[in-house]
Amino acid sequence: MIQRIVFFIITSAVYPALFYVIVPWSNSFKDFSESTDPAGGGMAAGFSFYYGCLFSFIIWFVLSTILAHWCVRAWWIGVFALIVGGVAIPVIEAHKKNQADNLLCPYKRCYENGIIREKGYYIGQRSSENKHGKITEYYPDGTVKSVNTYERGVPSGPCESYYLDGKLMVKGGYKGGEWDNGELIGIQDGDWIYYRKDGSVDDERTYAEGKLVSSKNYTLCFDSTGVVCVIATGKPFTGQLDKTGIVDKYLFPNLYSVLVNDGRFDGDFCSYYTTGDDLTVAATATYVDGELNGQLKMYNPDGQLMKSAVYVNGKIEGN
Repeated sequence: MIQRIVFFIITSAVYPALFYVIVPWSNSFKDFSESTDPAGGGMAAGFSFYYGCLFSFIIWFVLSTILAHWCVRAWWIGVFALIVGGVAIPVIEAHKKNQADNLLCPYKRCYENGIIREKGYYIGQRSSENKHGKITEYYPDGTVKSVNTYERGVPSGPCESYYLDGKLMVKGGYKGGEWDNGELIGIQDGDWIYYRKDGSVDDERTYAEGKLVSSKNYTLCFDSTGVVCVIATGKPFTGQLDKTGIVDKYLFPNLYSVLVNDGRFDGDFCSYYTTGDDLTVAATATYVDGELNGQLKMYNPDGQLMKSAVYVNGKIEGN
């Protein structure tokens, strides 16, 4: 019985050995590049490998069956060895693929001056799609810009952003991501805290898979269509704003002075940046029932005019 077991194990192990060692070794002596292009050479090598495996498996099956009958008086060992050896190969391939899919590899990207721009790990084969674990981004001067957490290419877990001087700007968490203009944006989830440059807390907000649930210092927000809504109820807001903050996709909400009817701007409009020490005008315009009518002026945070245009019923006219 022991002889049969040993003979069965050895006979079964020959099939993986043929597939991974002997046939590839024999193919290494062949030249597939003559009179063909690289793609054709690759196909020729593939056919040679698989036909070589098939031929060698048949030869070994016949030979092992004969040897099993002569040596241990059990010809059926050759049949079972073929089955076990054939099953072992896809199992080994699946294990190799699983290892490759879960292999963590370090990576880094740099600015043109050589300063590290981003570094972390990716999992599997595609670094641009499969970021995994903590990913650190840097400003051009080398200071940390953000630390985000990914799971197989998708934002998931804690995240932090920093000012140029290294002070914490915001911390929170993501749960999944969504594509916006070709860029994968994390979906905010859980508690988020926003800090001013002096270290004071600007706001504390809670999100549920991207939806703003509560805010400590603000009562209004923009929904996905640009309608001004009450955070607590999610319903459109009506009333007069006087340098009132409205939470949107930016970290620190601008302030607005304008009449709002059913969530839409109506009348003279002015918005202000709040990221600096003093309020700076961000834009001036006139709205009628939620549509731009009249001259729109938009400014950079430093006060420089960025855009000037005339709108009629929400559409730009002239230069």
